[in-house]
Amino acid sequence: MEEKKYIGRREQTGFLMGLSGQNMVYSLIGASFFTYFMTDIALFPALVVSVLLIVMKVWDGVNDPIVGSFIG
Repeated sequence: MEEKKYIGRREQTGFLMGLSGQNMVYSLIGASFFTYFMTDIALFPALVVSVLLIVMKVWDGVNDPIVGSFIG
């Protein structure tokens, strides 16, 4: 039987911190373009777009750990 190799806490934290900046930039830029498109081009009310963004972020927060548990 093959022995599992684990990554230490220090490496896990470094990986997390290394990608957090990239993800913040992608989220901010993506949300900005999405908001612009939905309000100015598709002509949705700002309230609808705000609720949609909140629902998307909550779903992402619930869904990511579940999918991560499948992978890990």
